[in-house]
Amino acid sequence: MGRDAALIGLAGELRVMSELLLRGHNPAKSYLDFGVDIILESGIKIQIKTATSLTKYYKKWDASGYFFNMNRTEDKTNAQFDQQVDYVICTVPAEGLFFIIPTRDWVKRSSIYIPTSLRSKWAKYKDNWEVLR
Repeated sequence: MGRDAALIGLAGELRVMSELLLRGHNPAKSYLDFGVDIILESGIKIQIKTATSLTKYYKKWDASGYFFNMNRTEDKTNAQFDQQVDYVICTVPAEGLFFIIPTRDWVKRSSIYIPTSLRSKWAKYKDNWEVLR
């Protein structure tokens, strides 16, 4: 992971932690990242994926949206991911966007694309914070 990607990822994690604190949670950062980035006091385990707007980087594709990639390796198989993580929070920190997605809706995917129009099946997860209660 390059320096810019690491900075964007850390910004996303801190932004999500801030949102969780403001919503009454006490998030704990997992410093050994084996798939779980944050654990809530209730035991809910969260993976955070951070993106920037595709239009900024992929103008030639005429893409307008956000791409979130799950870095799958041999030690992060679908089965392990399903057992280790309860939710994936996809965020675009600069735009204040958050998509709280249950793992069961992500588990067989390596990535998702959310158009800026939010006209996709992922729109129902926008600001879906109440599922973490």
